Amino acid sequence: MRRTAVTGALLPAVTALASPATATTSAVRSCTSHSVPSSGYTPTDGCALDDDSPVRKGPHAGCTAIWHLDPGEPMTYWCYVYNEDGNTWTYGYVGGGRYGWVWDGHLADYGSKTPW
Repeated sequence: MRRTAVTGALLPAVTALASPATATTSAVRSCTSHSVPSSGYTPTDGCALDDDSPVRKGPHAGCTAIWHLDPGEPMTYWCYVYNEDGNTWTYGYVGGGRYGWVWDGHLADYGSKTPW
């Protein structure tokens, strides 16, 4: 009975400590953990829709936009991922060595067909 009381007293403290770390880890994971290697993928050609398509540092709307694709601008796709919200994002590049993530809804053919 004594063990139960001690365990019960510690559980809320452990839970309180774990919650903030989980939230922070999730935010970091969203924008930084999906770096893609330069080999092992078969690039495919695609392009942006006729809208302003932000290219981001990570596969999440909250990640920093590093530039925007022009309407109809070609993009070479590497792969796609599902982010924490269940949306698909394509990683790719355009001329000049610019790489980044684009939400598949901004791409004319809904992005890469190659999973990460």
